[in-house]
Amino acid sequence: MEQIDNSSKQTQQEEEKKDYSKCSYDEVMKMIEETRLNCQRTMQICNQSIQTIGESIKTVNEAKQNIDGFFDQYNKAMSSLCEKIAGSFSGMSRSFLKNENTDKLFDDSREATIQECAQLFKDKKKVVFLTGAGISVASGIPTFRGVGAAPLFEKDGVTYQNEEISTYNFMKNKPDIFWERNLIFLGGQLGKKYNVSHLKIQQLVNQYKQIKASQHGKEKAYQPQAVIVTQNTDGLHCQAFNELNPKETNYMNKDDPQYGFCPDVFEVHGSKTFLRCDNQECKDYDKKFLYPQKYNSYKDFICETCKTQARPNVLYFDESYDEKNYRISTLKELTSDMDLLISIGTQLDTGYAAQTVSNAVKEKIPVIEISLTPVIQKGGLILKGKAEEVVPKLCDLIMELNKQYLQNKQIPTQQKQVTRQTDQKIQNPQKDQNIKRNSSFQSTNSSSSNSTKTSTSSTKPVVKTSLNQNQANTKTVQKLQIKQTSARKPNVKIGLSTKEKK
Repeated sequence: MEQIDNSSKQTQQEEEKKDYSKCSYDEVMKMIEETRLNCQRTMQICNQSIQTIGESIKTVNEAKQNIDGFFDQYNKAMSSLCEKIAGSFSGMSRSFLKNENTDKLFDDSREATIQECAQLFKDKKKVVFLTGAGISVASGIPTFRGVGAAPLFEKDGVTYQNEEISTYNFMKNKPDIFWERNLIFLGGQLGKKYNVSHLKIQQLVNQYKQIKASQHGKEKAYQPQAVIVTQNTDGLHCQAFNELNPKETNYMNKDDPQYGFCPDVFEVHGSKTFLRCDNQECKDYDKKFLYPQKYNSYKDFICETCKTQARPNVLYFDESYDEKNYRISTLKELTSDMDLLISIGTQLDTGYAAQTVSNAVKEKIPVIEISLTPVIQKGGLILKGKAEEVVPKLCDLIMELNKQYLQNKQIPTQQKQVTRQTDQKIQNPQKDQNIKRNSSFQSTNSSSSNSTKTSTSSTKPVVKTSLNQNQANTKTVQKLQIKQTSARKPNVKIGLSTKEKK
């Protein structure tokens, strides 16, 4: 192209210097022909250049497609590798799903009744409730994905997936979009209240604590414990705890060592109730604090110590569980000896939830799933339905069974009967003596209808005698009845044939 430009300039300069007035007709025609040929050659060169450029563009596009394909394959391979590594180290093999391996090891999940599931709680010492977004739908909070999920966020003609925005990387690279969507989502949660499912689960947890306290120090005491583990960041389980345990809300005091950690609830993905410092060089790094009551924009959410931008106290998809913010080590140790797991309103798409259910299925621990769209295909009992409809019925039945069980544990059945009889003796000793004597007659009367009549007629005057005479008469009558019974042994042996003969 540069050569063409130079030759064109040179030809143009020569044409400008030439005096065409002195040229003959033939010379002019010859020059026109030369100019035409030059233009034709120039056009050919240009076409060749365009063709070469087109081929280059095609080559570049093919190379780009190859690179994109390579990266897609690379990402898939790395994702598969990471999943396998994660599965080998953390047990996230998802043994609750049907496949060739699990079909050989575990029974298929099946639907069950509330009564059947309630019986599973008997004698259990460590019960774990694992809840997901489905439990908060009745409070007006949409799920994160699936049916009824929160709408996707659109900005400047671009649609963002919920999983895409909910990453630490997105928060750092596109803070304006991140915080705009986050505050919209947060605004949808503010003012929402716990529903009957949160309340009933907390009531059951409180009952377990009462049972444990009442059995403290007793030999072979039944000391159960219930633990709530939620993947939700809406704080509704903690609301229910505060409602039923108003004297145990010190965790909301800034000076409390467990500030922000509800005693009965493990929020494994954090809580949107709080912000926290995100500056690793700050002495209060990761320290939690509440949102300011008044603010103009997210830039007002700053750490009081270092004055840098704070972040939501939430675990995002590209982050890992840790002990400091999510108490994950404490939780794993606490639930290591669980003997019953109840999964409520979760699709088990997150790491801890999938791992917990997988481990329970592998260890043959009973698993109950309450969901409109059950996902546990192996080793589970399914209660299909809305959480707000199923959970209250199940918890009420369990609490009633716990009351009965606790009463039986404290006063055995035989001891209850003895106590009741003692009370009757104190209230009416004469009546009790008559009942004893009549029961003695009835036990002997089962041998023969004739002996029944004789003993019954003989007892009528005896009832009016004194207590000492009654005892003597009772012994005499018992001896008489023994003789009558032994005398009728042949009739006892033939049974129904004797009646047929009669």
